[in-house]
Amino acid sequence: MQDMWIHGHTDRGIIGPIGGVVTAKNVDIDTNGMAGWDFDNGIQTASVNGTLNFINSTIEFSGCNQEYPFVHAIPVISCYSQSTGGYGDGLGTPPGMELNVNVSNSTSRYNTQDGMDFGHIDTGSSTMTVTDSSFYGNSGQQYKWGDNYASVVFENNLVNGNCDRMTAPLPGAPSTYNANLSDFCRAQSAMSWNYFDGATLLMANNTMVSYSPGYFVIGCNTASGCSHVVTTFQNNILLGYDNPTTYNQGAQAGGPAVYYCQDNTNNSNEISCATQMGTWNRADNIYYGMRATNFTCPTGFPGETCVNPQLMDQPTGNGAAFVESELDNFNYALSNGSPAIGAGVQIPGLTLDYSGIPYMNPPNIGAY
Repeated sequence: MQDMWIHGHTDRGIIGPIGGVVTAKNVDIDTNGMAGWDFDNGIQTASVNGTLNFINSTIEFSGCNQEYPFVHAIPVISCYSQSTGGYGDGLGTPPGMELNVNVSNSTSRYNTQDGMDFGHIDTGSSTMTVTDSSFYGNSGQQYKWGDNYASVVFENNLVNGNCDRMTAPLPGAPSTYNANLSDFCRAQSAMSWNYFDGATLLMANNTMVSYSPGYFVIGCNTASGCSHVVTTFQNNILLGYDNPTTYNQGAQAGGPAVYYCQDNTNNSNEISCATQMGTWNRADNIYYGMRATNFTCPTGFPGETCVNPQLMDQPTGNGAAFVESELDNFNYALSNGSPAIGAGVQIPGLTLDYSGIPYMNPPNIGAY
């Protein structure tokens, strides 16, 4: 599928399982009333040898109906969430299937549930690569994956966990677009993923901003634990904001929590979470604006600091002063004098940043 605009359907934009390799390139899937792309045909028929390549493409305003004729710059006449009769995943998957995934130079935004939900991939042994992509403004989690991925690479991405964004007006959209919306920040984290024992994850050179109750919810599907998992979490920027409107959604004053482990772990606290999942190669990350409960700096991991990353045009609003629109059009680039400049370490195979510019040596922390 190339150079396509799939929009305005009252149900799904694309629906059903696949066999073999499916590539979407330069495709815009937007304003489809139930979901953008749903691999579940309603009876959970599994994909066969499925591989999805999602390249230079966009999924947006899933769970929303498109006005016709177009009157507004953002022609979204009404949106619904799961508790108001809708669905709203940008991309959704059923349980009982495996699916290889490659996402690059793509965007998932303003969907009324999760941005891209691969969280139900629970069969077989799949692989996933997500690079140079952005995820923001989704009312659930921005990106998630399930527990049967043998290897995952998540590099050079921009993530904004502003899961309450659609509670407020969107410039260019009708004033009543969100009259039927609820379930904001329903997943209580910006991202989530699950391991099976022996899996590998490389999460490097991402820049993330969030006020979700937590940043990452991490699970293990193996009853005996995930002692053979290998995770490399390096060169990432995590910037947190305190948003009082999320307190009744699980957040607390002081900004988001960072790591939370569930399933076959002891759930003791955020720091030990990073040591419960096998080998955790965690280094050279910047944290700022995180809730201090069970998360202190220095973290004890090499090169990790808790300093202001000084992103370009970084909003200062926090706590009672927080305004949803402050995180719109967020500029993730580093300002002059940022402590992230030249503070990273080289990641094998990673040569270009989010904008296609060669990384310095030593590289910056973050996606730029």
